[in-house]
Amino acid sequence: TEIDQGEAFAPVFALQKAILSMTLFIAVLATISMIFIARTITRPLEALTISAEQIGEGNLDYRIRLDRRDEIGKLARTLNSMAEKLTRTSTDLQFTKEHYRTVADFTYNWEYWIDPNGNYIYTSPSCERISGYRPPEFQQDSKLLERLIHPEDRTVVAQHFQMHLAKDEIPPIKFRIRTRAGEE
Repeated sequence: TEIDQGEAFAPVFALQKAILSMTLFIAVLATISMIFIARTITRPLEALTISAEQIGEGNLDYRIRLDRRDEIGKLARTLNSMAEKLTRTSTDLQFTKEHYRTVADFTYNWEYWIDPNGNYIYTSPSCERISGYRPPEFQQDSKLLERLIHPEDRTVVAQHFQMHLAKDEIPPIKFRIRTRAGEE
């Protein structure tokens, strides 16, 4: 008996077509599943990144909204908690700054705060009453006070500053200056 080659291989070709169709279907299904799974992971991570950037830029009111019970949700809750603590700390620092500023601004003593580099951070308004120079003038010229100190008192003041760099608590000193008007 003779069978036509196309007829003989028809079941093989049908099986081959079915296998190719099934493989293509599985590949499409796997791709769609991977995209869905990737999005369920990357979207929360993107939200966490945006939140971290917002908080890092100083937007402490920004909160991430993720209702998840996994590690990503835990990280989101931790980030929100950190932002709340930073907000409270910032508020406390602002209050403290205003409190000390109020005390320093209304004292009759000449208050000035200098950073480790010798730059004025703060100079009280009373410096103008005492020296004739306004606070911004001291902040713009870090050597102004040095030039105002009476020549006979410069050594004592220099020693005082050296002691201040070595210790936190040092006794206050009195020294003479030459005011803007030339008075001692």
